[in-house]
Amino acid sequence: MPKSDKLLESTDLAVDIQLVLLEQKRNTIFICLQEVFDLSKDADCDPLMRENFLDASSNIETLRSDFIKILDDYNNRLLSLNPKATSEFKSLIAFERLYSRVKRLVSLYSCSANKTDKDTPRRLKSYLPPIELVSFDGDIKSWPLFYNNFKTTIHENESLTDAEKIYYLLGKLTGKAKSACAGFTPCAENYEIIYKTLVDKFEDKRYLATSYLDQIYDIKAMSIANANNLEQFLDTFSSSVAALEHLKLDNLADFIFMYIALKKLDTETVRLFELYKRSSDIPTCNEFISFIREHLKILQRTSGKYDAKKTLERKYDTTSKISKPTHTYLNTATAPTQPVCSLCNTRHEHLYTCSTFHNMTANDRFKFVKANNLCVNCLGKHRLTACNSSSRFRRCNNLHHTMLHFDNNNSAAATGTTSGDSTSRTLPAATLRNAASTVRLATASTSVDGSTANKGRTSVIPTQPHDVTLCSLSNCNASRTPTTVLLATARVVVFDTQGREHNVRALLDSASQSNFASRSLCQRLGLETNQKPSCSVVKGIGGTTKPILSSVSVKFFSRFDLSVCFSMDSLVVDNVTERLPTVSVDISSLINFNNLPLADDTYAAPGDIDLLIGASIFPHLLLSRKVQGQSDCLSPLALETVLGYVIVGSAPALVDDLASVSYCYRPA
Repeated sequence: MPKSDKLLESTDLAVDIQLVLLEQKRNTIFICLQEVFDLSKDADCDPLMRENFLDASSNIETLRSDFIKILDDYNNRLLSLNPKATSEFKSLIAFERLYSRVKRLVSLYSCSANKTDKDTPRRLKSYLPPIELVSFDGDIKSWPLFYNNFKTTIHENESLTDAEKIYYLLGKLTGKAKSACAGFTPCAENYEIIYKTLVDKFEDKRYLATSYLDQIYDIKAMSIANANNLEQFLDTFSSSVAALEHLKLDNLADFIFMYIALKKLDTETVRLFELYKRSSDIPTCNEFISFIREHLKILQRTSGKYDAKKTLERKYDTTSKISKPTHTYLNTATAPTQPVCSLCNTRHEHLYTCSTFHNMTANDRFKFVKANNLCVNCLGKHRLTACNSSSRFRRCNNLHHTMLHFDNNNSAAATGTTSGDSTSRTLPAATLRNAASTVRLATASTSVDGSTANKGRTSVIPTQPHDVTLCSLSNCNASRTPTTVLLATARVVVFDTQGREHNVRALLDSASQSNFASRSLCQRLGLETNQKPSCSVVKGIGGTTKPILSSVSVKFFSRFDLSVCFSMDSLVVDNVTERLPTVSVDISSLINFNNLPLADDTYAAPGDIDLLIGASIFPHLLLSRKVQGQSDCLSPLALETVLGYVIVGSAPALVDDLASVSYCYRPA
């Protein structure tokens, strides 16, 4: 309410009582109209407030006429007391604005009420009696029951207003269903919009049919037939079939064939098919087959035009942080084109698979590598300074490849081939059988006597046997490619007490009840060990025991994303296990792994293990994806984890001589 002007310019004149009374009456009438207008603000959402507003607005005409009369009397009295005073009409402008707004709302609500009365002439006022409705939490399988129940009971009930309908609707929505309409104001005008939003989102025949088939498909096979199992099977199966038939699909058999076919495809192809179809109509088998044919043509054209390795190429920056990679890796049907060897001019992936290179002496190999600017550590097409491999040759602990090792006294000892004047000893078949049964592996070293008397005789000198059940080299013969079994290893990041970062190698072992850390790792990190470990003895295969003197708490991080971290209590041992793998792996046949974000990029080279991550943490590392190494079902797999992809399974080994390892056993 605006303030009134100064009543009188002369301070000597006393205040007029009649003028004060007129001003108070004017203000009171204005407040009455303001209260009527305030009631109109909630009239849209609340039927009771609407009735109160219409009741209060019934005398607005009287308020207006009284306000104008009092304002005229006020101005007449003011001018009679002081002819030089200014008349006050600002309050009339504000009053007229409120009056016009209230009158318009009264007309709007009165027309709506009259229309409702004509449609339902003798309908009594509803006090929202309790109506039993089915709740809906957003689960697609519960939608048909809720939809049919609400549609017949509330939506098509002409005795209910939209305000009452939205009251019932919102009262039965929870979870995802309630979130779907969270952005709308819960008023009568928005009821149809909210109702249509729910129908558009959940009334999806294809989604419903797929969910019913999923229920049937996910029924577990019964090992024992009893009443409970059969009842559970019957309830799930019969209800799913009945619900599927109730959808009245145009061609149910066609849809089932489509369902089976899509289950057999990878997620990337399914996603492309959905983008190709796009429409909400249920696709047919003919449309699906047409898409697969077109997609096959695209793959054939691109694989013929580009190298398959380039098709698989994905660049991963291991220095940057990534979280849970979700890339799709596509294998085309065309075999990859291998580069031409600069030594023999034939096609093969790596230099160490070249037969000509094998037949050369170690000295000649070294000269060829240096002349062609190759890496002496991995034989790759880069300099040694750019090599990512940190492995060293175990025999001399120098940074060079196995095939480039030679003895100055007799350089022919490292040629890696069996010449005509030398023989290698092989173990008897019985020994191999015993070795396989006891699962014990002992490394051996080969020594070649440079004297004339012993020339050409190679002796195998076994070292002290030790139980190695983690990774082994198979007992291959001359006509069979040697293989080794890879276990899941990962490179993780740990920090020492000074905050410095260390990259260490860990073994992921789902068969270990405890976690282990090497004593050398604890010393490098400066970790304080607990001299009273929770476990004093560790038992292994065959009941062998190992005393534990201390434990330590270790926190490790993913080298791709430092936000991914785990803390574990570890038992401290002198040596977690032997170097893994026991022999180098031939990665030339594992090109499918080349562009994956590997948890351990040195999985193919023997290396020390500093940590063993046991079964308490192992299941929390696994993700869903896996990549096959080769078409062979026995080839290794790359399993996706939060630490990157880990390589597990049987893989081809790189060995220069079958005598480089020996299988033996110790009698019980």
